[in-house]
Amino acid sequence: MQKANKVAIIGYGVMGSVLLKAIRASGISKSILVCDSDEKKKHRVSSLKDVSFSTDINKCSDADVIFLAIKPQDFQKIVLSPKKHSLVCSIMAGVPMKMIKEKLGVKNIVRAMPNTPATHGVGMTAWVSSQGASEKEKGLLKKVFNEMGEEIEVSTENMIDKATAISGSGPAYIFHVAFAFIKAAQSLGVSKKDSQKLVIQTLKGAAMLVSENEDIEELIKRVASKGGTTEAALKIFEKEKEKSTWKKAVRAAYQRAKEISKDS
Repeated sequence: MQKANKVAIIGYGVMGSVLLKAIRASGISKSILVCDSDEKKKHRVSSLKDVSFSTDINKCSDADVIFLAIKPQDFQKIVLSPKKHSLVCSIMAGVPMKMIKEKLGVKNIVRAMPNTPATHGVGMTAWVSSQGASEKEKGLLKKVFNEMGEEIEVSTENMIDKATAISGSGPAYIFHVAFAFIKAAQSLGVSKKDSQKLVIQTLKGAAMLVSENEDIEELIKRVASKGGTTEAALKIFEKEKEKSTWKKAVRAAYQRAKEISKDS
């Protein structure tokens, strides 16, 4: 499957709109159907070439590729009978492929976990496929995921739960760090505006350096000269067992991801 004759997106919230933008940019299909129960969303796609809108989910049944971008709790409510060989890609958190197979009667399934930076094309999407999905079908989805940022194919659904705890929840961890960092800057008497600019640009620059250098410890050494200001700060992080806190936090997120998958 070099291209799909028809692609359908079920659910047109934030991530549904991200998927639409990525699908159009990837060029995998010239016929895209957006399906959502809210008729008011129609105006958001009405001016887009090769995109149609419907509140009738049955119109998605004949699509070659179907993206499920609805809330997990809404999945059991939908009534859909895809073509036997349709490829179904779910971005629903905590809904295992087994449940999708049983509910929709399809074998070709991909479960993906994008994160919120995908809204700006700098996201991270971890994904896993069922044995029924062909390399050509997976190739189509990779094109879409790459339009949203970076992608990584994992071997098991358990790895999706781990990715959820790392890249899925990860942006909120960084927001938390940024918030605490800005507050710390303000505690020195720096204005909120200047604190935000100092911290945000520092995070951007540091992220760029990390992306270009695999040896993060070496990057730390370059900044933390012996007896200097950076070393003084890092000693506090070490004393407060900051690394241990990070491990506990990520493990807590992973455990919760497993619980949600198990309860689905």
